[in-house]
Amino acid sequence: MRDPGDAGGFDCLAVIGVGLIGGSFALAARRRGVARRVVAAARKAETLAIALDRGIADEVTDDPAQAAAQADLVYIAAPVRATESILQAIAPVVRPDALVTDAGSTKRDVVAAIHRHLGPHLAQVVPAHPIAGAENSGVEAAFADLYSGRKVVLTPLAQSSPEAVERVRAAWQACGATVVDMTPEALRRRLAHGNVYPADRIDAAMSNYFRPGNLAALRELALLWVADRVEDQLQEYLLSLLHI
Repeated sequence: MRDPGDAGGFDCLAVIGVGLIGGSFALAARRRGVARRVVAAARKAETLAIALDRGIADEVTDDPAQAAAQADLVYIAAPVRATESILQAIAPVVRPDALVTDAGSTKRDVVAAIHRHLGPHLAQVVPAHPIAGAENSGVEAAFADLYSGRKVVLTPLAQSSPEAVERVRAAWQACGATVVDMTPEALRRRLAHGNVYPADRIDAAMSNYFRPGNLAALRELALLWVADRVEDQLQEYLLSLLHI
């Protein structure tokens, strides 16, 4: 077993929720040497078959606990509404040397669920929010360069160990992302005012907004609009409709 403070590669990455976001992280992690082996978990057999066929994962399962039990890095990339049940499922099997992170678009509910289910492992948990998306969604659309040049916000818990934070940061940086740290509330405020997004990306999204079929531009604007302007549950629902 590896020391959780070791900032090097991981022996096994478990990706729970292997769509665009999770699948792209797995592909980047494999290409950049972040993980030697990838286990993917998802509900649909078709999704798992595609993950195997595309080389996103070495092993697949419909059981999040089976994936997490093998991993020294667990990445939860499922919709936020599924996070609670996933955390409950993996809690008994999280290894003492494993780190846990996520891609949840709303952090308040995620952090509360983490405290409820991963209490003994809080030092190993580093929540995150990648600011990334693409016009298409699902495991078929995953690609290794999704995070290149994109911003990823880490929202460490008060209990997150410095070593855990640095290892998760190093993993994201290896995948090409620019990593910043914020509290969950600071992230909500920055999203609400558009400060997480470069001005040129906002301008481009505006200029492309009315082009038929350009969902990427709509996603950019949707993130700016819904953040901190509606209740978390409605925010997550709207984002899920847009596959962000």
